[in-house]
Amino acid sequence: MDYNCNVILDCDVSIDVERRAIESARRRGRPFWIPWSMERQRYLTSKRKNLQKKNAEMEGVRKRRCKKLDGLMSEKQKLEEDVTAY
Repeated sequence: MDYNCNVILDCDVSIDVERRAIESARRRGRPFWIPWSMERQRYLTSKRKNLQKKNAEMEGVRKRRCKKLDGLMSEKQKLEEDVTAY
């Protein structure tokens, strides 16, 4: 469902993840390459979950709009049938 997940994760996120990993390592007083992979994984997981949630919401919106459109189209068809019946 997360069709745009990889596109977003590949560019901006990797830069942000590295910066955050280095900053958190400095605060703890450790070399950044030790916690880097854990920090990166945690951030990517969170980002992926947010994207999946957003995509699910958009899918719901799309379904509601399609249902509304179907209703309008059937109403239009009924009106056309009524007009042609006379």
